[in-house]
Amino acid sequence: MSDQLPHTDPDLQLARAINRARLEGTRLSELKDPLVPPLLEHRQQLRQRIQVDQAARHEVWQQVAEATSPSTDRGSVYRLFTAKSFRWAAAAAVLIGLLFSVLYIQFWQQPELLAQSGTTIKTIRLSDGSTVTLRPHSQLLAVEQTEATLLYELEGEALFEVRPKQQRTFSVQTDAGRVSVLGTRFMLSSWGNRTQVYLEEGSISLQPLQKDSTLILQPGEAASIGRDDDITHTFQADARTFTDWLDQQLIFESKPAIQVVHELEQEFDISITLPDTVQNNRLSGQLSLESLQVSLNDLTLVLGGTFVRTGERSYRFEAR
Repeated sequence: MSDQLPHTDPDLQLARAINRARLEGTRLSELKDPLVPPLLEHRQQLRQRIQVDQAARHEVWQQVAEATSPSTDRGSVYRLFTAKSFRWAAAAAVLIGLLFSVLYIQFWQQPELLAQSGTTIKTIRLSDGSTVTLRPHSQLLAVEQTEATLLYELEGEALFEVRPKQQRTFSVQTDAGRVSVLGTRFMLSSWGNRTQVYLEEGSISLQPLQKDSTLILQPGEAASIGRDDDITHTFQADARTFTDWLDQQLIFESKPAIQVVHELEQEFDISITLPDTVQNNRLSGQLSLESLQVSLNDLTLVLGGTFVRTGERSYRFEAR
């Protein structure tokens, strides 16, 4: 199947648990995962490597004080730059730079989790009055929030209704691209190894994160970006195929089976293995999203086979 990590991947779950613990202020040692103790031990070893001998450090600062104090004796200035003290002064400078770098990354660069949805749809109101409706198992993070710039990060899928405001840039990014708007209503998703956007009202631009190219979308148009930054041309799309999940249904017309499966993975936070021989089968129809079992049963009829449960939240399709 694709190279996207399934929602049940243990490493992905651990990474998300560590991120939640950092956001909530929970001690990492409280996480019940066999990989946590080795990670904490490794972190402690890294900290020990950069510890400076207290006596030598005291000597450096003592000489700094003597060198900068009012005195006609210039000898202390020369003593400041002995080989040993210079080495420790350099180490102190490195440590100070490292400390500021760590603080900057931890407190200024890390996105802030604004909202995440569980098994149901969740709607939130942003600071500027815009609203975001999150599809199940999605989350929205704030990267930058100023008077002139609002930048968010989306994992999953959401409907954005952006409140118009002059001299303000509203942007949402995924792991593949960024959408920028002034005031509009659009759908954005990041599941299935692609970033997809559908514009319902207004005007937006879509730009890959790693390439200098931009698409301008008009109402009724859609476009997508892959993980390798290949950006499609805009195309006219049926709004129902992008907003269907708001009504707990999945509508598809001549869509590859693998894309239908990716959408079910997002909706129900599961992993589905689909044989290569079936992935590109073109499907048209409608599935209910009221429950996972109903969706799988309906898809079974369309594909002609059986879904076998292989784990707590993983399935494999076996064709007849």
